[in-house]
Amino acid sequence: MARGANNPVVLPSGVEVKLNGQEINVKGSKGSLQFTIHHVVEVTQEENVLRFAPRDGAKQSRALAGTTRALVNNMVTGVSTGFERKLALTGVGYRAQAQGKKLNLTLGFSHPVEYELPEGITAETPSNTEVVIRGIDKPKVGQVAAEVRAFRPPEPYKGKGVRYADETYSLLNTAKSESYTVFDAMLGYRVGPWDFQFNVTNLFDKEYEVAVSDVTELLPTVAYGPSRFFNFSASYRF
Repeated sequence: MARGANNPVVLPSGVEVKLNGQEINVKGSKGSLQFTIHHVVEVTQEENVLRFAPRDGAKQSRALAGTTRALVNNMVTGVSTGFERKLALTGVGYRAQAQGKKLNLTLGFSHPVEYELPEGITAETPSNTEVVIRGIDKPKVGQVAAEVRAFRPPEPYKGKGVRYADETYSLLNTAKSESYTVFDAMLGYRVGPWDFQFNVTNLFDKEYEVAVSDVTELLPTVAYGPSRFFNFSASYRF
């Protein structure tokens, strides 16, 4: 038997399950879900415990029993506590606003994006850069979140776009500094056992960039090279 199928699903208080042949109906405080079980999988109920087993010894049947167990467990969780997926908007002027069954998005296009939420899905916007997708059907919640993200996936260079709140990405620096030429000078002379050396770095006091970063759109970072400075040293030969 598949390893997952060995684990029963324990029904929490307030969740009811009805089995009618290969049809299963799960009902809880959040709503109800239905699912048609594959004919090679048997589901049995003993009080508040559901068990899953293949009807034969075929490898595919064992795999389907494990998959069915996972799906039903998600149904139980969905109707009792629900699922949610959080999204975050990053970009100047990017914002979101939930209005009933519609989610309005401003994502840098010429006009706002209006997304119609499917049945059984709700959206909240705790702030204008946060979106929370909720529902009892886990695959549907994930699908809606993916569709919203697809309107403006996060850019690999500056990170602008719509991303999952728990999604991580690396910002790539594409800025380039201008080429430059800096002149240094050195003068040395010897007087008896004494050696003297006079150095000038950046002789013409040129201002130049040694590093530039544009990963922060609102505050680009520029590092400049050192300005002109003088150094004098003396050494004595014994």
